[in-house]
Amino acid sequence: MTPRTERTNLRICLMIAAAALIAVVLGGWYWFIDSRYDVVIPPDPRLTSDSPFLNIKPDVAYVGDEVCSSCHQEICESYSRHSMGRSIEPISVDFGEVFTAEAKNPFQAGPLRYLVEKRDGEMIHSEAHVREGRVAGEKRQPVHYAIGGGGRTRSFLFVMDGGYVFQSPITWYPQKGRWDLSPGYENNNPHFDRPAVGMCLFCHSNRVEPIPGTLNRYEMPLFRGMAIGCERCHGPGGLHIEKQIRKDGIDLTIVNPKHLSPVLRDAVCEQCHLEGEQRIVRRGRNLFDFRPGLPLHDFLSIFVHHDEEQNLRFVGHVEQFHASRCYQASSGEMSCTTCHDPHQLLPVEKRAAFYRQRCLDCHADKPCALPEPQRRRQQADDSCVACHMPPAKSEIQHVPVTDHRIMRRPVAGEHKPPAEHERGRIKPLVHFHAKHMAKNDPGIIRDHAIAVAEMIDHENTLALPPSAAARREAAELLLRLVGPTVRRDPTDWDLRDAEAIAYWAADRLSEAQSVYAAILEAQPKREVTLLRAARLAFQRGEYPEAIRLWRRATAVNPHRWGVHHSLAVAFSELDDPYAALEAGEAALRLYPLSTATRRIMVSSALKIGDVRRAQAEFDRLIALDPPDKETLIAWFQQCLRELRR
Repeated sequence: MTPRTERTNLRICLMIAAAALIAVVLGGWYWFIDSRYDVVIPPDPRLTSDSPFLNIKPDVAYVGDEVCSSCHQEICESYSRHSMGRSIEPISVDFGEVFTAEAKNPFQAGPLRYLVEKRDGEMIHSEAHVREGRVAGEKRQPVHYAIGGGGRTRSFLFVMDGGYVFQSPITWYPQKGRWDLSPGYENNNPHFDRPAVGMCLFCHSNRVEPIPGTLNRYEMPLFRGMAIGCERCHGPGGLHIEKQIRKDGIDLTIVNPKHLSPVLRDAVCEQCHLEGEQRIVRRGRNLFDFRPGLPLHDFLSIFVHHDEEQNLRFVGHVEQFHASRCYQASSGEMSCTTCHDPHQLLPVEKRAAFYRQRCLDCHADKPCALPEPQRRRQQADDSCVACHMPPAKSEIQHVPVTDHRIMRRPVAGEHKPPAEHERGRIKPLVHFHAKHMAKNDPGIIRDHAIAVAEMIDHENTLALPPSAAARREAAELLLRLVGPTVRRDPTDWDLRDAEAIAYWAADRLSEAQSVYAAILEAQPKREVTLLRAARLAFQRGEYPEAIRLWRRATAVNPHRWGVHHSLAVAFSELDDPYAALEAGEAALRLYPLSTATRRIMVSSALKIGDVRRAQAEFDRLIALDPPDKETLIAWFQQCLRELRR
């Protein structure tokens, strides 16, 4: 062998070794997780924690605010007027809503008119199509609860038979003194079909008991305490009312957040005020398992975009605050309660002076560089917040958001929609509490996979063409995440749902369908899986299977008009007009303004030769003024001529 040949062989060996090293670096992390961990549900942190507080245990009873007020009456009374103390209320409680035309009641959104009526302790929300002064179709819905006591938005919930909770499309905006569409409805209006899911009620109510497997069904009575109560921040009070146990002057039977470490103290606020992009309940935990005094990240994985601190969001205050120099320089000493009293809502006229003093508590030795006369010319009350935490437009209409980045020289800005080239793309996620978690915690990979899958499903990336960059990127990321994680824990049904979405995004539809079948074999009433599996079957043209799955979904939740409409579409595709009419009737009973369902009713009635019914349904359809009305009229007349031959 010549020296040249030896050098060539050496280079080849080095290249092979380098390639192997790269493979280990890039892929070894997933192999490491897969090989090291068995299928194990993490132990309950409430049982394994070394916290000195005794009421973190799961068997300590909740007692309710009335019991707390027997000793803490003054605090409870002031708290009842706080926005958290009014996070949810019966509609009988007055919030200052105005029901006149000056308050945009009714208001128009596209072709639909929205109206709110309140009389005799009842509130009715209606959505109607009004044509030439006449109501062509209307959905009237009594609402039962109002959510949001902070003076920014006041939205409304209604409860259907069986404990199903939905949100109304109508919201009161106190700062503008007007009614308008609920947040998010201006771009995607689900009308009265938006489920109030568990994560929503987790932050807006004290406690509820979601029925496993369902999206928005709860054990009745609905609320265990209504608004956010004392025990959401201090933990259950069962031990505290029986016997107080003190050590070093601290009562260990009830959590006082001021005695907690910064991470545990902040977790109390973050359970609701750190929304993030995705909040994933951790393996083996339930939504309301968290106890003050424990790490929030043991119960919820909260993911944010890596550049979240640059965005001004309606509920992104925690992310912004953590990005501020004030917070970072405080070494954890600064917290939400440095400036906000959780027990008392400050009167408007006292806020500027109060917050100014909070700033001076730290900045007295180095006050504002602007002279006071110049400051007061800009702000008569010499408000620090007005300059360094200015309000800006948010992604929620009519609602400004306070910039919690506390910038020295703020730049006027607002929430900006994504650029055209970014729309439909899945932005990278990072775990907000990653630095506080074990580096080899396999649950982070699991939760990350579910978070990405939920984003894909929410953004409807699955509807993009196979060549779309977003679909390719999402599929590649998800398949890397779910592969070893599923092999380690094949009975984690939330993760298996993510696996199915990964296959779906990669156009491996048969494999996605097989995963859904495995989930439903073990969890036959799992609502979200039924809906996704039905949608996939319909996409594949397997209409009998889609019908079977949607029927099962309506048995789990009979109040979703969109599911009944999907059934009508599938029966129509299967050329079963009688079944399509039956499903369409069910959809229209829940939402009579659907022009899409009316079209199916017309075509199905024509197929069975019922001209009278077809004409009646067609007249209702045209009264709703569909955008292609002239084309529909010509089509219907042609159908009638063919029937008369």
